[in-house]
Amino acid sequence: MNNLFDKFKKQRCRPAAKAPEPTHERTIPPHIVACRVCSGKGEKDGAICTQCKGSGRVIVSHEVKTFVSAYIPSTDTSERG
Repeated sequence: MNNLFDKFKKQRCRPAAKAPEPTHERTIPPHIVACRVCSGKGEKDGAICTQCKGSGRVIVSHEVKTFVSAYIPSTDTSERG
C-alpha cells in the first residue's frame, strides 16, 4: 500500500522551473447575451432591471488565459504486466 502512495507523491512533485510556463491568452470579442440579473425578461421584481435597463440583453466580452504544460509520461514499467 505504501508503494501506491509513493507513486502519487512522485507525480505530484514538479522539477524546478527554469522558465515560466507558457500561456495562451485570448480575448473573446464583445457579443450580446441575455441578462443574467433578470433572465432576459427586462424586469425584476416588477421594476425595470438596472443591469440591462429593460432590454433583457447585455454586451459582454471575455479574456481567457490558459496555462499550457508539457505531458511527461511515467517511466515506471512495473505495472504493465
